[in-house]
Amino acid sequence: MEPKVHTYVLNVILAFVPDLVVAWAVMRLTESGWSGFWITLLALQAIYFFFWLKQALWGWLLFWIIGRQQMARYLENFFIESRFPPPDNYTLDLDDYFSGIVANKELNCDTRISAAYENGTLNGMKVSRRYSLVMQLNSASKIAFRQLRKTLRLNRTREGNKMASGKKATAAETATAETNGAEINRRAAELQILAGKGVTTGAAVTALATALGNDIAAVVMRKPKPNNR
Repeated sequence: MEPKVHTYVLNVILAFVPDLVVAWAVMRLTESGWSGFWITLLALQAIYFFFWLKQALWGWLLFWIIGRQQMARYLENFFIESRFPPPDNYTLDLDDYFSGIVANKELNCDTRISAAYENGTLNGMKVSRRYSLVMQLNSASKIAFRQLRKTLRLNRTREGNKMASGKKATAAETATAETNGAEINRRAAELQILAGKGVTTGAAVTALATALGNDIAAVVMRKPKPNNR
């Protein structure tokens, strides 16, 4: 017998011990014999099943109404904070997703170790027979995967737009600098012409400084004034 099967059978037997004790006590107190023993044992199992079914149905109802979206948002934020890559369209569930990250040698070691830890946690839930929670996580992960792909795609688009805007701003500044440089060269040429016509150098420099000062003043006047509070 495999170790897992042996452990499962042992747990079932141990779980029946309290019920067997209760059924035996009822049989002795009521003097109903073995029929009372088996009726008590079956009644206990029916009660357990009823409460399990009630809890399971109510839990799944709440999950489909509000829990699934909440769990999906939590998983999406967790994937982003952990810097996990977006899953491809063929990823089936969380186990497949984490296993793919662990096997991806292009990712850094910290990311792969984090994915291995989460995959181990998920397998631990399966070993402890928390199958309902695992099914809910896998159901919510389908929404989280779609949102994660969408979010990362939007982030890449925003980054591309910022880079394009930065390039346009740099090009505009370069063009403005070239225009200003051409204007300075033109004024310098005028200064040389005036100097050749007999105008003193001091007067020519004064005229050039006045013209440039007027340009700077015009630029300052065009800028909006800050609000004084």
